[in-house]
Amino acid sequence: MVRPTADRLAGVIGLFFVLLALVYASVTPIFEPPDEAAHFLYIHNLLRQGELPVMQDRRTTIAETTPLETRLSLQIHHPPLYYLGGALLISWTQRADVLDYLQVNPFAAYGVVTPNNQNVFLHRPAVPTGDTALAVYILRLYSIALAAGTLTYVYRTARLIVGARTALVALLLVASIPTFIFISASINNDNLVTFFYSAGVYWCVSVWQRRAVTRRDALLISLILAGIALSKLPGLSLFGVVYGWLIYGLWRGRFNRNTVLRVLLTSSLLTLLLAGWWYLRNHMIYGDFLAMQASLNIWSRGQPPTDPQIILSEAKGVWESLWMILGQFNIRGPDWLYAYLPIITLTGIVGALGLARRHKALRSELLLLSGVCLLMIAVLAYTTRQANVSQGRILFPALVAFAPLLAAGWRHIIGRWLGVLCLLPLTLIALRAPLAELSTAYAPPETITALPAQARRIDAQSEGLTLLAYQLQQDTLQPAGILRLTLYLQGQHPEDPVLFVKALDPITQTPVGGADLYPGMSPTSALDPQTIYAVQVAFRLDPSQLSTPPPYRLNLQLGWRVLKNDRFLPLEDAQGRSLAGLVLPGPTLLDQSLSPPAPTIPADVTYGGIIQLTGYDRSAQSLKPGDTLTITLHWRALGQTPDDYVVAVGLIDSAGTMIANADAMPAGYPTSAWRTGTAFLDTRVLHIPPDTPPAELRLYLAWYDPLIITRRLPASGAHVQPGDLFLAPEVFQVVIN
Repeated sequence: MVRPTADRLAGVIGLFFVLLALVYASVTPIFEPPDEAAHFLYIHNLLRQGELPVMQDRRTTIAETTPLETRLSLQIHHPPLYYLGGALLISWTQRADVLDYLQVNPFAAYGVVTPNNQNVFLHRPAVPTGDTALAVYILRLYSIALAAGTLTYVYRTARLIVGARTALVALLLVASIPTFIFISASINNDNLVTFFYSAGVYWCVSVWQRRAVTRRDALLISLILAGIALSKLPGLSLFGVVYGWLIYGLWRGRFNRNTVLRVLLTSSLLTLLLAGWWYLRNHMIYGDFLAMQASLNIWSRGQPPTDPQIILSEAKGVWESLWMILGQFNIRGPDWLYAYLPIITLTGIVGALGLARRHKALRSELLLLSGVCLLMIAVLAYTTRQANVSQGRILFPALVAFAPLLAAGWRHIIGRWLGVLCLLPLTLIALRAPLAELSTAYAPPETITALPAQARRIDAQSEGLTLLAYQLQQDTLQPAGILRLTLYLQGQHPEDPVLFVKALDPITQTPVGGADLYPGMSPTSALDPQTIYAVQVAFRLDPSQLSTPPPYRLNLQLGWRVLKNDRFLPLEDAQGRSLAGLVLPGPTLLDQSLSPPAPTIPADVTYGGIIQLTGYDRSAQSLKPGDTLTITLHWRALGQTPDDYVVAVGLIDSAGTMIANADAMPAGYPTSAWRTGTAFLDTRVLHIPPDTPPAELRLYLAWYDPLIITRRLPASGAHVQPGDLFLAPEVFQVVIN
């Protein structure tokens, strides 16, 4: 009864995968998965032109004079089976609106993990009225069906080798890999190659255990090999797997010579009959059966890297993208996932080695699975030296071998149920990805009817576009943190200006982070001028651009720029008055790892119950006329206030006459930005007038309202004078040599 029960559970896992893939497909905008636009255009142009494409060199293909539908169709080097199947499925659709989906985002972060511009294309808030969207979703369902077939063969292969229960773990592993789900839910010929490869490996295990190859088996593997030959060139390595396995079986006495020869002959003839025309066409057009040079004219990476660090970094990228790098290789999962995956993988490999050592009967099958994995790694290593294909999904054909190996290894070392627990974190990440990473990366502009009460008004107009308000998503930020805010805007502009947001160092006004983006991934010409949009903006700060250590409050600079002529849209306030620029208060920048040193001259004075003076440092105690005295004040915030106060800093003589002062708010850090418990340094420079006679001077400090300078914060503590003035007991001597 184990197998029927396991088969039913396998069906449940398969249904789980299909439903999850449908969710991925629904939350991922059209053409955002890797190369989806190019794969779709292969099918679209095939239907439109009625003939297979002919490759040109990359410069000609992407030239401005080339039609956009051809310019973006860069996957035309692939054999056509996946695309012919797709063309059959959508041949009845009218895709006249395809260009509406092909407006490229000029700031797209290809291969770079950033919190903005993950979208490669711009997406209009209103769905175009043609059939392109319908065609895309039909083709995504086509891919999901192929991936479901792959899962079937993963389960059946593992079941033959390690039993039904362990096969469930292997099945759940593949069904829980976020990248596999993401690619399965996209238009991509990798889904067909992976399906055929999985079927081919299953065939090898099946005939090995039956110790026989029937005529039906020979026909089946011939069709599989012919199919993969028409799918993608790396899939040709399946010929090596099948033929090598047959020869190994002949050597081990599993198959007789006639059987092996029959399979080799049948598969060769059928492949030539069904797929040979494609390779003959390549030779006739390009002078090369594989069209390798023509393909490299589009995809060549130039000189392959030789620096070990670059090679290791590339290998790390392949490994991580095998598991979870989504979008255009710019959306990562949580950091802990990439530390966890090597642990469970190494555990499974060690367990598989132990299993092979202990169970001689399984060695041949485990050898096959290991060989498939190593062969696909070799294919990727060879291919990536010539073309820029360092992507984990190229290894997906090996999942039919990799997953059973790991599942068997886990069972051998930690038991079947703990093996399932090993997968639980990955499964949870797979469930979370469409609701967290994907929905955040591809967040469309939200429409609202009224501004929230917490939003800060801006009302800055720019030729029909209005920045209404903004709302910070965090009150404080670390130096290398991600600044997040919501912008509320309204309007439309025919030139599609881009929105820029910069975080500025408040002292130097140098940008320390920022983003150029189209709000909500939408071209601004497509916005509804009557609608208020809430747009999420996020970007990472660059701590190397900070002039001094925090704390202080960042400034935000906003505006619009037309790319085609690099024109900045003029800004006006709500009354129509011209604005030189739009700079707004940002979040408070804090660094919890920094702790100011103790002051050389301690003090303990409290102002208004919200500010504490803990002491100060001074550059000198003996001064001459014309000298400058640097005072570094040590402050600690005891509370928060919405008001901005000025600190009075100066020197007075024994008669109470002010000799020097440096009144100002703390540079870049007004009191409204202070956060309770934060300590910081405030440096002031006092200039001693050249005509100052010999005198004894004392430092005074007070806080006052800049609008009413006589209104001071009440001071308490030692050496506080009437009028809430702290007068330091230390004496500074002004002497004349």
